[in-house]
Amino acid sequence: MRITNTIVGARSKYKKQIKPVFFVLLLFHMFFCPGGLFAQNADNKVAERLKLTPEEGNYLQGKKVLQMPTHDNWKPFNFIENSIPQGYLIDLAKMLADKIGVKIEFIQGYAWAEHMQMLKDGNVDIVGNMVQTEERQKSYLFSHQKTLNLLTGLASFKQYTRINEIGNGTLGVQKGSVFDSFFKKHYPDQNVTYYLNLQELFKALVNREIDAFIENYSVINYLINTSLLFEKDLGVYLLEDEHRLDLPMHFAVSKNEPILFSVINKAYDAIAQKDLDNLKSKWEMSPKKKKSPDFTVDEKAWIQQHPQLKVGLYHAPPYSYTEFGEPKGYLVDIVRQVFERANLTPEFTRTLPLKTKLKMLRANELDVGIGLIKTEAREKFLDYTKTQKDLQVGIFARNDGPQYLNEKSLNGLTIASYHSYALAEKYIRKYQDIKIVNADDADGMMKLVSQGEAELHSKRWQVPIL
Repeated sequence: MRITNTIVGARSKYKKQIKPVFFVLLLFHMFFCPGGLFAQNADNKVAERLKLTPEEGNYLQGKKVLQMPTHDNWKPFNFIENSIPQGYLIDLAKMLADKIGVKIEFIQGYAWAEHMQMLKDGNVDIVGNMVQTEERQKSYLFSHQKTLNLLTGLASFKQYTRINEIGNGTLGVQKGSVFDSFFKKHYPDQNVTYYLNLQELFKALVNREIDAFIENYSVINYLINTSLLFEKDLGVYLLEDEHRLDLPMHFAVSKNEPILFSVINKAYDAIAQKDLDNLKSKWEMSPKKKKSPDFTVDEKAWIQQHPQLKVGLYHAPPYSYTEFGEPKGYLVDIVRQVFERANLTPEFTRTLPLKTKLKMLRANELDVGIGLIKTEAREKFLDYTKTQKDLQVGIFARNDGPQYLNEKSLNGLTIASYHSYALAEKYIRKYQDIKIVNADDADGMMKLVSQGEAELHSKRWQVPIL
């Protein structure tokens, strides 16, 4: 009898504990589990917002996660950084999943060909960047809206927008790309050099081995705008008058998933255009357009009357110099670009000593001088453009000569300079005990210092003003 009472007492004790636990589980199921009140309300809101059919609504009851494969490095669209999927298509897929009311899971570690097979086999639900072709339509369904329109761009230092602007120059093309076969078929006479990847194309362009290269506009634009390594004049502009290279891409699902296809179309349509525009801006996908200078009537008339202008060079490689009689250098390239935009032709002189160049500008024997520092005396007969480069001054001395510690250390020294050099004029005004010996160019100044005829010479690392 005692044993029976113990057992009954024990059963009563656990019975009291089970009641509240069961109640909590019941509430959780009612509000949070699939088919519960909370989940049903959320699903009803999605169905109402997207105007889903009962069949589509029922489908989503059992579809709480969408799986989409990623690319390792397809910036700015779909790439992995610090093990995190990023890019325009990643953000767009998140927007889409949010509209549908499901989670999005990104599958890493597969190549493009595997993406297509995984989608076909039902191992992933959606791919965000598939070009629609007749062959692919046999296996996949494509969203009504495009996810991307991969416009083609020309990267160069000269704002090329057409193939014929390159002329006899050399165009860089990535080997095995769509552009490879395109140029062989449609532009067989174009000078083309082939490279294995985008990094090699950038390197060839920066080293002036090619005049331009062709690639996807958004990819090039993103890399230029997010890198501190490229020169500021390097740019990419949309290729004009060549619509055969436009490559529209879409969300794609397996042809075995017509209900998911319908839901995705409705969700994509529900994304506001302003949100899509903001997303494109975030990932540097808004195309630049070549701007035409807004000349006045008088300026246009002046240009017609003066189609060719004489430009004075000086010897300061790599900014202004001649090689085998051909003008070259950073500032020379700037002049060419500016003149091209203004429909002008530069007539470059031989390299001139600074004193000669200033004398010719004063006598109107030159129209433009490049690499001139602005001074109060020069402003009496010269007008200046905005500063192009403004870096520090370098001081050059012999190892066994006086050591330059600060500007006051110059007092009492003999300094090599150009004739009429602005820095020399500044030092003479500031320090009366400085002695100046003149040379025609940088090589001449270096020679004076090396031979002991001067103790120092100073020079700007880069020439500031055009």
